[in-house]
Amino acid sequence: AYEALKSSGVAGSIVVMDPHNGEVLALVSYPTVDPNLFNRGLTQKQWDALQKNPLHPFLDRSINAYAPGSIFKVITTLAALGTGHLTPERTFMSNGFLKVAGHTFFDWHRAGFGKVNIDNALAHSIDTVFYELSLEMGIEPIRDYSRLLGLGEKTGIDLPQEGVGIVPDKAWKDKYIGKPWMPGDSVNASIGQGYVQITPLQATRMVAAVANGGKLVQPHLIKGIYGPKNKTKPYTYAPPKPIPGIPEEHWEVVRKGLEGAVRYGTVKKLGVPGITVAGKTGTAETIPGQPNHAWIVGYAPVESPRYAITVFLEHGKSGGGKAAPLGGKILRYIFDQEKAP
Repeated sequence: AYEALKSSGVAGSIVVMDPHNGEVLALVSYPTVDPNLFNRGLTQKQWDALQKNPLHPFLDRSINAYAPGSIFKVITTLAALGTGHLTPERTFMSNGFLKVAGHTFFDWHRAGFGKVNIDNALAHSIDTVFYELSLEMGIEPIRDYSRLLGLGEKTGIDLPQEGVGIVPDKAWKDKYIGKPWMPGDSVNASIGQGYVQITPLQATRMVAAVANGGKLVQPHLIKGIYGPKNKTKPYTYAPPKPIPGIPEEHWEVVRKGLEGAVRYGTVKKLGVPGITVAGKTGTAETIPGQPNHAWIVGYAPVESPRYAITVFLEHGKSGGGKAAPLGGKILRYIFDQEKAP
């Protein structure tokens, strides 16, 4: 995972986790710093170089929060299903844009997709479907389902300084921005833009809940601490917690859409020959003039998930074009190792 990130040439994070119990199998942030440098002693020149590095090697990106882009559509879908604004049978007309209060919100695909349902919307990441749903239900269900899936709080991983991200609503904007909530804020939030921020570790826990049938796991790095004479100090962590109020058929809608995204949609490059993979891309706008953040989340095998994965590339440009190939490379490596004698 580290070599894959390094080869991308941009800063980022990769997380691989067991979706059933939260065991972290890979947790990488690039670039990083060898802590042995501090044992040996740094020269002033070395210290200055680390401090001035524009990629900020001291920052652990796996537990730092960023705009998630369209991987957040998992949340919007569950919220719309839960509030009754969405059914698997409902269709939408995708024209490539939606006008809201005098402002035009465009789809990433300006030509639109024509008549679509939620399967198509998740697989092709059709923005206008989620715009419509957010205007119908408002920000509150999106906020509530975000919290159900562990966003806006620490995951509880055994690391210091974990970020919590931002799950915005009317009260949040009033407190921190000092302005009223607008319909366009809900539109932006529905596709993981605007004020929404999550960490790669939170994203992994979110997609793990989709994979494992609706349980929130506590990510953890330590299995046990071995002492003298091979005695193990027990290490305990919270057991998986069922997420209340989301029926199996709603999880199944999301799973079907994410499987379609790999089979025929935006995240084909996450695929592994002979293995059924599900996933979702995210391409998040950042500060003006800077390239977009690139994300993918996914899990495999679909029939019996053993791995949940997140790839985040800071200013990586494209989820499908840049993050997905790295995720596919890691999943292929994992399954090749499983086949090895």
